[in-house]
Amino acid sequence: MIQMYINKSNATHILTHGSSPFGFSVRPNEIFDRRQTDIPVERLPWFEPFYMTSVLNANEVTLIREYALGDLIQLIPIARQLKKINNKHLNIATTQRFVGCLRNMFEDLNFITTEKLNCAKLGIKIHLNGILERDHSLNNPDRNLHRVDIYSKFFGLKVEELDWSLKMQNTPEKMFFKENEKVIALQIRGSGAMKTLPHDFIKKIAFAIVQMGYKVLSIDQDKGMGFDGENIINACGKMDVIDIVTNLQKCKCVITMDSGVLWLAHVANCPVLTFLGSTREAERMSLHPQYPEKARSINLSEHVGCTPCFETRVRCKGSIDCMNKFNRDTILKEVIQNLKIILKGDENGQKEETDLFAGIFD
Repeated sequence: MIQMYINKSNATHILTHGSSPFGFSVRPNEIFDRRQTDIPVERLPWFEPFYMTSVLNANEVTLIREYALGDLIQLIPIARQLKKINNKHLNIATTQRFVGCLRNMFEDLNFITTEKLNCAKLGIKIHLNGILERDHSLNNPDRNLHRVDIYSKFFGLKVEELDWSLKMQNTPEKMFFKENEKVIALQIRGSGAMKTLPHDFIKKIAFAIVQMGYKVLSIDQDKGMGFDGENIINACGKMDVIDIVTNLQKCKCVITMDSGVLWLAHVANCPVLTFLGSTREAERMSLHPQYPEKARSINLSEHVGCTPCFETRVRCKGSIDCMNKFNRDTILKEVIQNLKIILKGDENGQKEETDLFAGIFD
């Protein structure tokens, strides 16, 4: 059983763990997992044991998760399940950066900024920072779990339906292509070096997709990452999260890395092809609404003779071989082969197989 503690004092406490560079704040009436810290909280008068049944019986609960977008999206089905229990009022506290878009995407849930956590009316506050970070360890069995499963285990929930469907407010659509155009979206960068492919290789993928008879919608927050070309729609630096979701809903597929766009593809129910290096398909892809037929992955670690290290870098010592040392021609062929499976039946009129690679490797 997971042992929880609650901060019963009137002060905020900073808790740390020796193996992690991340500390976290525990405000009054906030809950945390004992495993999140190596400070002997059971010996301190400010903390008391807490049992999850109290959460299930409470009328008001606030979940605290400050980062990242993918983790917040994966919290959605858990929050909806918790909300159903006793029709409780449920809040999700996160940073200002995410509150606006999440409110628009999931209007059935109440999102607040962490600055409002000092309000006494927010009920039991459950600190989720640190819960997921525990899976970045080769010694932790949680690394084999999907993030949704880690949340479920933490709350002792059996989630019967993974509902992360959009319940979006009326927002103007900012579309970058016409309804009848055949478009494949392409994420230019991941959330960090361990989830980012070389930029020149991303370009090669884009030009290969164009040769297949599709347009490419390039996605990145930085407009400087974009590039132009025939049938390439350079939307870099022009889209917010809502724009990405609404455009993905109309795309034939999106090619991503293990980053926020992958989880937006879950929400948009958009077919996806994802590059995985430090993580695996089982805990990143298997809950996509169209898995496995139209939600597929390429295991780059396997191609370089490594195994997923869950972002610990213990084997490559920072060289990130999975993202840099693969055979590019081999992987490009695998991209096209996977796209053919995902796009099977598309009326766009893909080129014959004998033509698919023509000029790509020149």
